[in-house]
Amino acid sequence: MPDPLNLIMIAEKSCLSLNRYVVIVAYVEAFILLSTFPGWYEERDENGSDVEVKPFPSRPVSQCVLLALMLGFSLGVISILWQHINSSSMAETLNYGAVSGHIGVGSMALGWAAAAIIGIVGSAMQVVISSISLIRRLTDEE
Repeated sequence: MPDPLNLIMIAEKSCLSLNRYVVIVAYVEAFILLSTFPGWYEERDENGSDVEVKPFPSRPVSQCVLLALMLGFSLGVISILWQHINSSSMAETLNYGAVSGHIGVGSMALGWAAAAIIGIVGSAMQVVISSISLIRRLTDEE
């Protein structure tokens, strides 16, 4: 079926697909960097018993993870906001009432939920970085 009002092309151009690709790359980078964090291992203490130890992740890697998460979060919110605005007003504005469009509630909910979850993960990463720096500062003073 032909598209006389060219709505498909307009929707394709206005949804900022480049933004979404950058967001995906940032999240994958953050995920890969998170996988480099050290895990638990056993060590013997002075009494000869086994103690489980988990070293802190390196500060530069933690900051790169935070940077990737915040970049992805920022661009993700911009992208979902544009999608929300475009889906509600673009079709009505450009077609002079010839076509009626409806917002897909499921896609909007998934987009905003994804942005919120990444915002929470970024905030948690900031808490981890701040906690580690506070612990290092407190243990160095003794």
